[in-house]
Amino acid sequence: MYKHILAAVDDSETSNHALTEAIWLARNQRATLIIVYVLDTIGLFSSATIVDPNQSEKGWQEIAQDILTQAKDLARKARIKVGTRLLETKDVEDRIAQAIIDEARRSHADLIIAGTHGRTGLRRVLMGSVAEGLVRHTPVRTGD
Repeated sequence: MYKHILAAVDDSETSNHALTEAIWLARNQRATLIIVYVLDTIGLFSSATIVDPNQSEKGWQEIAQDILTQAKDLARKARIKVGTRLLETKDVEDRIAQAIIDEARRSHADLIIAGTHGRTGLRRVLMGSVAEGLVRHTPVRTGD
């Protein structure tokens, strides 16, 4: 039986599906759901030309907070205990996956649920896979 389930969201179709499953499971298990969004500030600043980096980061923080609010509202409709966390990356190595793993430890999560984009080939090499990073490095059970 799970007591704390962590769901990573990014507003993609696969992430939204994973969130739906996480809500269902949290309700079924009477678990607390922790919903996280990782704002990849390193990727944001390294992948685009930005006139005002502080303004751009603020805009992304607002978007991320909106995504978390919508996810929290869905969970509340299912009448489960829910919390949200906006995480930010601090270094390049395994940045998104590691941020999720670190939060799972802090939250005492029994399970991590995240969607996968299913990238293959060169796109996977260039962009990496958060789900793969989670599976390889987390001591917490994962489901995708």
